[in-house]
Parts: sequence; structure tokens; C-alpha cells
Amino acid sequence: MESILQDIRYAIRTLIKNPLFTVIAVLCLALSIGANTAIFSVVNGVLLSPLPFEDPDELVRIYTVRKKADGSRDQFSLSPQTYVELRDGGKSFEQLALLRDRTLSLTGAGDPERLEAVGATANLFQVLGIRPIRGRTINDDEDRPGGPNVAVIGYSLWQRQFAGNERIVGQTVTFDDISYTVLGIMPQDFSYPSRTEVWVPLGLDPLLMPDRQLHNLSGIARLASGTDLASGQTEMDVITARLAQTDPETYESLGLFLLPLRERLIGDGDQALVMLLVAVGFVLLIACSAVASLILARGSTTSLAVAVRASLGASRGRLILQFLIESLLLALLGSALGLFLAGLAMPLLATLVPPDIRPLQDHSIDLRVLAFTGVMVLLTSLGFGLVPALRFSGVSPQSLLRGGRGATGHVRGQRLQSALVVLELAIAVVLLIATGLLSRSFRNLIDIDPGFETERVLVVRLDPPAARYAETEQQTAFLASALEGLASLPGVTAIGSTTTLPMGDGHRNRAARFSVEGQIPEKPGDVNVEFYRMISPGYFEAMGMPMIKGRSFSDRDQAETQGVAIVSQAMAERYWPGEEAIGKRLKRGTYTSDNSWLDVVGVVGNVKDSRLESDNERAWYLPYPQNPRPSLSLVIAVAAGDPTVLTAAVSRKIWEIDPSLPVHGVTTLREIVHGSVEQNRFNTLLVGSFSLFGLLLAAVGLYGLMSIQVQQRRPEISMRMALGARRIDILSMMLKRSMTLTGLGLAAGLAVALSAAESIRHLLFKVEPTDPATVLLIIFVLALSTLIASSIPAYRATRIQPAEGLRND
Repeated sequence: MESILQDIRYAIRTLIKNPLFTVIAVLCLALSIGANTAIFSVVNGVLLSPLPFEDPDELVRIYTVRKKADGSRDQFSLSPQTYVELRDGGKSFEQLALLRDRTLSLTGAGDPERLEAVGATANLFQVLGIRPIRGRTINDDEDRPGGPNVAVIGYSLWQRQFAGNERIVGQTVTFDDISYTVLGIMPQDFSYPSRTEVWVPLGLDPLLMPDRQLHNLSGIARLASGTDLASGQTEMDVITARLAQTDPETYESLGLFLLPLRERLIGDGDQALVMLLVAVGFVLLIACSAVASLILARGSTTSLAVAVRASLGASRGRLILQFLIESLLLALLGSALGLFLAGLAMPLLATLVPPDIRPLQDHSIDLRVLAFTGVMVLLTSLGFGLVPALRFSGVSPQSLLRGGRGATGHVRGQRLQSALVVLELAIAVVLLIATGLLSRSFRNLIDIDPGFETERVLVVRLDPPAARYAETEQQTAFLASALEGLASLPGVTAIGSTTTLPMGDGHRNRAARFSVEGQIPEKPGDVNVEFYRMISPGYFEAMGMPMIKGRSFSDRDQAETQGVAIVSQAMAERYWPGEEAIGKRLKRGTYTSDNSWLDVVGVVGNVKDSRLESDNERAWYLPYPQNPRPSLSLVIAVAAGDPTVLTAAVSRKIWEIDPSLPVHGVTTLREIVHGSVEQNRFNTLLVGSFSLFGLLLAAVGLYGLMSIQVQQRRPEISMRMALGARRIDILSMMLKRSMTLTGLGLAAGLAVALSAAESIRHLLFKVEPTDPATVLLIIFVLALSTLIASSIPAYRATRIQPAEGLRND
């Protein structure tokens, strides 16, 4: 033990005597360990932390899917009748619960507030294995048509609106002008579906909802004991086949699909986070290589110390332990600073996690993250300490004391040191090329024209409560009053409404079945499905969408007039190729349904409905008065400036019509489009940050290496200058090696990057993995960075005075 303490004291003295080396090494390690800790914290919070449910791996979501000719499939919710089949005929589930998205307006507790809510079957909380922290949940007697108005509220709502008052349980609150009795309060970490704050009874009676084409219910189930996902899916296929036999018109092209709840909550985020963890791991590898090369660069000082200790009887194992203790101290210092930096970065990272994957609830660094950091400390200390330890401890004391510049050990050390620098640069090249490709891909994505105006358009979400707007006439009258009042605001050039915004409403981006007159399906289950929305007159003008043929909707398109529709140009070309779409007819549902035929009166420009990179631009539009819905979005175009300055005026106009109606979801079309590429932005930003980290570490490592070499070669430089060498000669000599290493690193990095390019093709958009422009740009950036990093110590070498250097020698 005493010997270890002596080694620790010796290592501390060594680090203090070499402040330049210590600062550079700790900085390299802190940046890399901090980055790894921060990303692992996100991975831990999103991927590794258990879901706040009982036995979450047994939970599955159930979807209806439609198989398409190209092998892909559309995924949507369940119909009431499908739920009955699953409930009565399914053996794979221990319990099956249903949900339906809702919005509720809280009034009577300050300003009206719009809340995310769901109608749920009574057994939802039992399926999830969640108990309230106060009160109770919904029971079967309350979950029935015409049942009592009761609600369970979320923790955040309880704290925000009711100040954590426990007496709220059993009292009534007002949602949508209806009094609800609060039954219970859910735990702080529970919010399912995401952002839900109120749970009310679904009150479903499938016998009262016979429409098998109405898919508006989300199914969640707990697998029965002994049932795995594969056997559960097999049963879903059997049930689908049985449904197709009894009702081929509905189920011929449909199927049922089970998806683990964890996969549903995380979405595609697992691939992105794993990619980021690999990228930041590369940064750590660069840091280890940089520190190892710096240790080797101390050459003569280290060799002398090792020779003295070896001559005094120190064994090779003791010498290796000394190096590892010094490495461990550096790693501990780096990790301490890295943890501090990670703590500062975590709140920012939490805001960058895309909203379509499981949110990062906890920004703190927990025990699992600390354990991960501890493992990194051990691995990094071994990674950058073991190589120089083996290098110096394996040379005999006599050769170390002789020193000799031409010594075999010195040559090996130079080669090993050079190899480490080349490794750093090669990894930096790989990361930089990945960043360049992702950046170009992201630029190509955001340069796509979505088909509508993204500047100077304000979006406002309204959800008039069903209790006050139950009749279609009330809904239509409210919208007419709102549009008329808002059109009078200064600067407003156009205004309209829609039930679903392109790219902005998530699950509200509905697709509907329809049939085209004269195009009788070959099979009963063959049905056309495209995006659709109900809009008001003025919507196309406010969105900046061109009317290509025909007319737009007008005030004469009312509930009592002939049904009409407008289709996008892509939809017209798809269903009436080479023909005039104006005057054609279509209708909702199957060809044999009783729905009325609608006259196509116009063709409008295409828009990107779901994603910018999507090729599907087919959509159809119906006039709002003929198809009213309680929830809608207003789009308000202004002549110039920031449209959000109208927010307060818009709220006042709405409250003049209905003082208790929440005005929410205020944003702009520009923000909606930017929000649709959050995942791409997240990947590009973080991989780019790590690439810059890697480049900085490689540059810092090269700078430190050159600085130490300048110190070691002062006598040689002095002698050269005394013999007449010019400063440009000294500069050229010092830069020659760094540029040689840069060239080797570039060659190795390019070889790895280009050979692995296909592995990231699925992340790219309209850019080849071997894009020449990106490769040339990266070569220039790395060459310039390393030139700058090595030029500073090289320039200092030219300032050495011959006499001073010879005296020091």
C-alpha cells in the first residue's frame, strides 16, 4: 500500500512539473468524457430507463394495417367492431384497453386552458399497472354510455391549476362547460399517452357504432402469461382471416399488427441515439490516442525517469503500474471536468430530443450514468496509459540512459507516436465526412418546397367544446363569425380554416377511404385511401396554394347544396390520367356505400402532407359547411412582418365570440415545417458537434505534440540556426512531419469512410454517400485545421535564439 501511495505522489509531482502536457491531456479527456456522458445520459433516459408501467415488456399496441402493392403498409387505429372481435375472440391478451384522443377546455380556474385528454376504458390503468397517488381510477360502472361525468387528472395539472390541494379529489371541475368529479391524481412520472393530463371514461358501446370503416380507437393490451409477441401476432393473423371471410368488403385488404409499447414510444429514436453514441465513442478514441501520443512525446524526460527507477531495482510491473496510476489521475481529472460540462449540456440536449420519440423526463446524471463514466475512466486510463507503459518499461535501463537519437527504442517510439496521430486524424476524417453528408442531406431536405407559403402565416388551434357546439349549425356559425372578425385585423391579407394542417397535426393528418365513379374495384376490399381535410373559403389563399383549374370553395357551398370536392394536381393525375378532373365524381367510403357522390370542382397545387421527403402529394378537400368538425385550425396570412405579433389580437377577437374558449397551439407555418424535420436536425447537429469535437481534439493533440517536440529539439534547432539555417527552413522542417501525418490520416480516414459509406445511405436525402464535393471539402477543412494547429509551435521554433539554445543544451 505504501508503494502505491508513493507512486501516486510521484505521479502528482510529475503532472505538476509538466503543466502544458497536463492541461492539454485533461482538456482532451474532459471534452470527450463529457460528451460521452451527456449522450449516454440521453440514451439512458430514452432507451434504457424502464417505462413507468408494471412489466412494460408485456405491453403492446394494436394497429389496423393496410397492405399496399409496393410491400409497404398504412398503419391506423382500430374500429369498434374490430375491438369486439379482439375482446371476445383473442386469447393472447390478459387485458385489452381502448383510448380515444380528446381535447378538453378547463374553465373556472383562471384563464381558459386547453388540455390534452383521452377517453379510456375503465381497465386502462389496470392494463398499465399504474395506481393513483390520491383517490382512485375509473370503474366499470362509470365507463358506460350515459355514465357519470368523472375524471382522473395528471400530477402537473394538479400542481399547476390546483396548487397541489389534496381536497380536489371528490370535488368538481369544469371541462367543456360540464362538471366532472375528480376521482384521483396520477403519479408525477405518468403521462400516457404523452402529454395527457386528463383521463375520462370512454363510454363505448360498439353496438351503437356499427361502422367498421370508422377507425378512431387506440388499442393497448397486456400479453397473457406465456404468450410472446410472435404467437400474439399469429393469432392476429387468424382473426384477420376470419374477419375477411365474414366481411370481405371491409377486411379484404386489412390486417392487425402488434407493436411493443416501448418501440411505439421511442419510435425511430433508437437508431439515431445509437448512431450518436458510436460517434461520440469515436471522439473518446481520438482523445485516448491524443493523450497517448503526448505521453510518448515526452520521450527523453520519461525515458530518464524510467531508467533511474529501473536501475534502482524497480520491476517492469512496478513501472507499468506507475504509468497507469498517472493515466488514472489524468482520467479522473478529465472525468471530473467532463461531468461538470455534461451537467451543463444536459438541459440543452433534452430540448433537442425530437418530440416524436420518448421524451427525456429527467435531466440529472443518475447512478447508471455515473457508473458508465466510471467505466470510461478505467478504460480510457488503460487506453492511453498502457501503450506508453509497455513502450518505455520494455527497454533496458542501459539503452535508456544512453539516450541516442538513433536508438532502436527511440525509432519505435517515433513510429508508435506517429501511428497514434494518424489514428486520431483518420477517425476525425470519418466523423467529418459523416457530418458533411448529413449536413448536405439536411440542406436538401429543407430546400424542398412544401407547396404552401411558410412565411408570414400564423396558425391558431381551436377546439370548441361539444357541449356548446353540438349541432353542425353552431359549428358553422362559430367559424363564420371567427373568420369575419379576424379578417378585419390590420395587416391580414387572407384567412381560412382547416380540420388538419399539412405536416403539423401528427395523428390528425387523417387519410380517408373514397371511391371514384366509373372505377369499380376488382376485389371487395380494394379501396382508395388519401389524405383529406375540410376547409373554409380562403384557405388556399391564406396558405399560398395555387388554384390550377376550376374554382375554389365559396359561401354557396353549404350543407344543403350539392356536395363538392377539390383534388390536388397529383391526385388528379393519379385517378384521371390524361383526363379532365373537373366534373368527375367521387364519394367517401366504398363504391357500394350509400354516401352521396361529390362533384370535383377544382384542382389545386400539391403540398407535402406528412413529410418533406415524401413523394405522396395526393390529397382531396371538402367544404367545411358540408363536413363540419368541432376542432379546427385557423391560418392567417399577413402582408409583412412577424405574424405572431397578432397573437394577442387574435385571442381577443375569439374571446369576443366565446370568452371561455382556449386559444392554443399558436405558431407559424415556418415553425411547423421546421418541426417536421426535428429528427434530421437532431442527427445533423449532434453528429456535427462531435465531429468538431473530434477535429478539435486531433488538432489539440497535434498542437501539443508539436509543442513538446519543439522543446525537445531546441538544441538541434539552435545548432541549425547557428550553422546558417533560415527561419523558413526551420518552419518547413517542423511542418513537414505534421503534414506527412495529416496526409496519412486523410488517406486512412477516406478509405474507411468510403468503404462504410453505404451503411448511412438510409439517413441521407438526395446525396450520395461518396459525394465528391463533400469529400473535397473535408480534405480542405482537415488540412487547414492541422496546418494551423502545427504552425503555431512551428513558428515558435523559428524564434529560438541560437546562443540561448546552445547554452540550455
